[in-house]
Amino acid sequence: MLIAGGALGLTAAVPVVPAAAATPTPPARYLSRDQLETLRAFVDRIVPADVHPGALAAGAADAIDYLLGAFRTDPPFIWAGAPFSDRAGHPVNEFETFIALDEYEAFAWRLAIEGSQGMADREFNGPVKGMQQIYVEGLAALDAAAQSRGFASFAAAPALVRDLLILTPPDDAVADLVDIGYLDTLDGMYGAPEYGGNRDLVGWSFTVFDGDVQPRGYTRDQVINADNPGLFDPFLPPSYDEGDTLTERKPPPEAASARGIAPALLGDGMLALAHDAQGSLRRLRARMRPIVKHTGGYTK
Repeated sequence: MLIAGGALGLTAAVPVVPAAAATPTPPARYLSRDQLETLRAFVDRIVPADVHPGALAAGAADAIDYLLGAFRTDPPFIWAGAPFSDRAGHPVNEFETFIALDEYEAFAWRLAIEGSQGMADREFNGPVKGMQQIYVEGLAALDAAAQSRGFASFAAAPALVRDLLILTPPDDAVADLVDIGYLDTLDGMYGAPEYGGNRDLVGWSFTVFDGDVQPRGYTRDQVINADNPGLFDPFLPPSYDEGDTLTERKPPPEAASARGIAPALLGDGMLALAHDAQGSLRRLRARMRPIVKHTGGYTK
């Protein structure tokens, strides 16, 4: 996903450059109505609604569905446009017009999304199960598991039952779905809204994240450690003392009780681990395990 943001240390607003009106790239769906209903019930338990709206309200399931159908759109619904949205002073939202892929990018993304499908040129390293197959099989397995427990579908099951099926997958199909669906849900919850999720910017509001701030940028008063930053400054968590940053950037009181993956991913080093996981919860857990063990925590 595109991570849109401004460069820290910018001391003055960048002049707005007039731009021609862009033509938004319309997303295309891949999943059926029933499959999408099951997916919505799934993301609802990954980031459930509590004090703040969860992944269901954010449209995370729609963002996943659009990614699965990325190549039903021209250009593919992969990379949002550049350089600016219209959220920080730019006259038009260029993020809405997606960028054409080169030959290598198109091949790599088709392999990831569609899988090898028995094609010789895609199986140079062996068969690859694509995201489309993982989601279709995993969603069907969730429905079957719920039905075996007496419910009409996974979406019709109570939250506790859905949690149990996600946390203790009954078969490999559900395990594979959780492996990629967990991080895909986070992408849909907290990514740029042009990808179909983060509806009404609920993900950014919940995490007190400014989102993309260019071309306006930040003033010097909004930047922590702006002068002569030290080597390890990028790894330091932000200070919310009023002397260090603007009062309106102070998180709401309920944010202090937030738990989960977000606190563990503070800093560039942890962000690098998340990227290195390549969309797999299994890989992320494996890479986080030594860190959690070293800090006295525990991860299964």
